[in-house]
Amino acid sequence: MRVPASSANLGPGFDVLALALDLHLTVESRESATTTITWKGEGAGEVPLNRKNLIVRAAEEPFKGWSRPLTGLELRIRNDIPIGRGLGSSAAAIVGGVLLGAKLRGLRMPAQRILELAIPLEGHGDNLAAALYGGFCIAVLENGGVRVHRLDWPPRWRAVLFVPNDVSPTHEARRLDTFEISIEPDQDCCTLFVPRHPATRMSERDVGAAEARLDVERLVARGVAGAALETFEFPARAHAVV
Repeated sequence: MRVPASSANLGPGFDVLALALDLHLTVESRESATTTITWKGEGAGEVPLNRKNLIVRAAEEPFKGWSRPLTGLELRIRNDIPIGRGLGSSAAAIVGGVLLGAKLRGLRMPAQRILELAIPLEGHGDNLAAALYGGFCIAVLENGGVRVHRLDWPPRWRAVLFVPNDVSPTHEARRLDTFEISIEPDQDCCTLFVPRHPATRMSERDVGAAEARLDVERLVARGVAGAALETFEFPARAHAVV
C-alpha cells in the first residue's frame, strides 16, 4: 500500500485546498498475535514502534464499537515523507491505517467512508483528501461530513518544496501565522505574505532580502523542468521554523 505526501492550505484555501506530492509512505502488513513495526526511511528512530504509532491507531480507533478488534499488526514501513514538516505525514499515516484496518477486517468501503473515518484523527480534511484521492483537491467539512472535489492541476506546473531542518508539528504551527511563497511558472512572480502574529513578523528589510535571495527566475525554471526539491532558509519567526 502506498499513500502520497501532500501540501495543504494552498493560497486562500486554508484547511480546504491540498495537493498530493510524489513522496510516499509504503506499508506492508498482516494481522498477527502481537504488534511489531519495522520502520525505514524518514522518521526512523522518531516514531513510536508500538500501538501508539499513528498507523496502528488509525487501523484500530475508527473501527471501535462496530467492527472486530485486531489482535495485533506486523508492519513493515518504508517512509519517504519528512515527519512534522508540513508535508502531510500524519494524513498519510492515518489514511494508510484506515485503509489497512478495513482490508484486514474484510470490509469494502468507498473512499468517502474511509475519509469520514479518518477525519476525527486528523481534524481537517484537506491533506486527507489529497492523500486518499491524489491530485489537487478541495475538501470542505459540512454538516459533520466532508465533501471532496478533484480540481485540474496545470500539467506544466511542478511543486517546489522548501523543507525545514527542524520539526514543526502542525498543532504548534497552527498557533502562529505563517507566510507563504507563490511561484507561478512562466511569470516573474514571487509574493511573500507577511504574518500578522507579532512574534513571527518579518521586518520590511528581511522581506526584501528574502525576495532577493529567492532568485525567482531560476526557481521557476527548475520547477518547470521537474526539479523535486529546493532548500532555502528564511530569517523569520523568533519561536518557530518556517
